[in-house]
Amino acid sequence: MPLTTPDPAGADSRFARLDDETLIGGRQAPVNQAGRNNLRQLVQLRWLAVAGQLVTVVSVHFVLHIRLPVAEMLTLLSVLLLFNIACWARTRWVPGVSDAELFSGLLVDVAVLSGQLYYSGWSMLSLIFTIAVVVIMLAGSIWVMFHLNANMMPVHDMRNMP
Repeated sequence: MPLTTPDPAGADSRFARLDDETLIGGRQAPVNQAGRNNLRQLVQLRWLAVAGQLVTVVSVHFVLHIRLPVAEMLTLLSVLLLFNIACWARTRWVPGVSDAELFSGLLVDVAVLSGQLYYSGWSMLSLIFTIAVVVIMLAGSIWVMFHLNANMMPVHDMRNMP
C-alpha cells in the first residue's frame, strides 16, 4: 500500500502530505504515531534549546562583555535551526520515524552543544567529560524508552479492525 498518493502534476511524491491511506479507522497506526510524537517533542525541546543558547551567547558577549567567537557560535546555532526546521517538516510529511532517526537527532544536539562549549573556552578534558555524561544519559533514556515501548505498547492486529 503506498504511503502517499502520486501527484498528477509529476511533482516529487516524497513531499506530498499524508493521505487517508496511512490511517486506520481515521487514526494513525500506534507505531507510526509514537515515533512522530517523539520527534515532535524533540523539535519542541530543540526550539527551546536554540532560544536559550541564542540568549546566552548574546547576553554573555554584549551584556557581560566577555569575548566569545560569536560568528562561530551563531553559525552552529543556525545549523541547529535549519536541522530543526527539517525535522519539523519531517513530522508533517512522513508517516513513521524510527528510533535510529530519533537517536541521530539527539547526536546532532550533542554535537552542537559540544561545539558551543568548545568555542566558549572549555578545555578538552571538560568537553570530553560533558560528552561522556550526555552519552550515558542518552543511552539510559533510549534504554528506558525502548523497554517502555516494548512492554507497554499494546499489540493489535489492525487487519481485523472494523
